Order: sequence, then C-alpha cells, then structure tokens
Amino acid sequence: MYDALGADYAIEGEFGISVTRSGTGWDEAAFFTVTATQYGQIEWIANPVLVGNIPTSLAVAPAAAAGGETVVITGEHLSTVDEGTASAVKFGGTNATSFAVLSDGVITATVPGTTAGSAPIIVTNADGESASIPFQRTAP
Repeated sequence: MYDALGADYAIEGEFGISVTRSGTGWDEAAFFTVTATQYGQIEWIANPVLVGNIPTSLAVAPAAAAGGETVVITGEHLSTVDEGTASAVKFGGTNATSFAVLSDGVITATVPGTTAGSAPIIVTNADGESASIPFQRTAP
C-alpha cells in the first residue's frame, strides 16, 4: 500500500481489504471508508510511485550456472536496461559478458567467466539499481 500523493514510504504484505460507502445519500456517494487487515508480516519499502521504474520483482533461472552459460532474468521495468548508458547486468559486481532485453519482463544474460561462488545479480537502469538476486556461479 502506498500514498499516491507523495509519502516516501509504502508497505508490502498480505492484506484483506473491505470498502464501505460512508453515506447513503447522493451527495455522499463519492466517500468511502477502506479498511486493510494485515495477514502475516509487512515490509516497509520505498513508495513505487516515487522511485520511477527501477527493475523489481526479479528472479533468475537457473539459479546457478558456469561462466559462458546463459540465464533468464524475469521481473518488471527491464525494457529500459541499455548497454549504452549506465545501465547494466552484473554478476557479483562483474558485468555480464552480454545481455539482451527481450521484453519489459525478460532479459537473457551470459554469465561472465570468473571464479565459482556466490555472485548476486544486480540489474540497473537509468532510474536505479534492483535488489540483488541470489545466484551461484559454478565451475566450468
């Protein structure tokens, strides 16, 4: 949930939502009471209205691969990732050997040929940097 009018925070979680009309007359038809009931834990996040189109909701398949192999990264706001700018796909801080933007939700990337081990993936575009995606670089 977020404030579309400018608060710099939002919350993410599972909620039940109920909406009740505040009045019964014609003049009051535009007023509603909205109640959100939280289920489980919530997380404070940046307001998505204010953060632009930072790459989000990212996943990678497979979750482990060797240098030279191709992985598929899925998420949102990926169509603005461009090699010609400050945008990039990085594995543990090392640029992908190459990458291709297939759609706003899919990028393919070639794992750089460096040592095996943890190599979290970060996707950036002109609006900012994604959260890291867990990834393991394996030995060839």
